[in-house]
Amino acid sequence: MGLKFASAILAFAVAITPALAFGGTAWYDGSDPGDNYSWDVNFDDQSVRIHDGECDGDGAYSHYYTTTDQGTQRRVDDPDGCSSGEGTASSLFYLYRHRTCEDHQFAPDPCSGYDYE
Repeated sequence: MGLKFASAILAFAVAITPALAFGGTAWYDGSDPGDNYSWDVNFDDQSVRIHDGECDGDGAYSHYYTTTDQGTQRRVDDPDGCSSGEGTASSLFYLYRHRTCEDHQFAPDPCSGYDYE
């Protein structure tokens, strides 16, 4: 009983760590769940970052909007995957919302729901 409880606590901690570390996080569960995600940078709320950690040949990108121009969709890419780096976009204005998508050739790109700031 104690081992199951400890395992459950550990799984919960691992699941919430990215949200705590990155602030508002939008996950897209691709071929490996949770490997594509975008997040706002909490210290300025004027940056969005995208990370593609899968080695599946499909890049990741984030659509984002700012508070001053909520009708204009912007995009930041992390096309290489399988690397420690990520794509970063900064704006003069605060982020309003963002989502994570995976770039698929010859098919619609699947995306997460929007994370609202």
